[in-house]
Amino acid sequence: MIFPRTLNRSIATATLIFANFIFLNAQTELPAGTRIPVRMDNGITSESAGVDDTFTAVTTKPLFIDGVSVLSAGSSVVGRVVEAKPAGNGGKAGRLEVEFETLRFTNGTERKIKAVLVENLSGRDAGVLNALAVIGGAAAGGIIGLVSKVKNGAAIGAGIGGGAGAGIALSRKGKNVGIDSDQDFEIELTRAVTLPADGY
Repeated sequence: MIFPRTLNRSIATATLIFANFIFLNAQTELPAGTRIPVRMDNGITSESAGVDDTFTAVTTKPLFIDGVSVLSAGSSVVGRVVEAKPAGNGGKAGRLEVEFETLRFTNGTERKIKAVLVENLSGRDAGVLNALAVIGGAAAGGIIGLVSKVKNGAAIGAGIGGGAGAGIALSRKGKNVGIDSDQDFEIELTRAVTLPADGY
């Protein structure tokens, strides 16, 4: 009979629509501003990193929304270097800027994300060394001696400065910055991302 077949098709269609509705409602949106705690896999530093280098970190705690786990601990976050400048002479500190672009669940599902570090990795310039760069000569040597905190250091420093100028001070570099292996830190979403509930 035609009627039972039509009824069966209608039931099957309704079942598919219901299943699709359940799946869509299992999706959860993480809003911009959400912070995710992660741990670095392999360290990166401004001394050796290059633009577009990629690296990974793993989430250290699960995220819950309304009692439902939407992100398990052990999920991977893939980041990319967008700027890298090594430390330079004159006490100039290194700079490293990164972004996080992919979130990979423990079941292999991926989502594109936009996220940044909560804390900036920019280092500080060495102010004393920068001052020596413009003073130079015997005056610079005197300051070197005073900073060394050695007895009669000012006189010793003045002798060095008088002979070699500020070049001695400028041979030192500022501090490179980076993220060490196994270092814990936080990233922050800069735009919302739709995630499947844990287990889907």
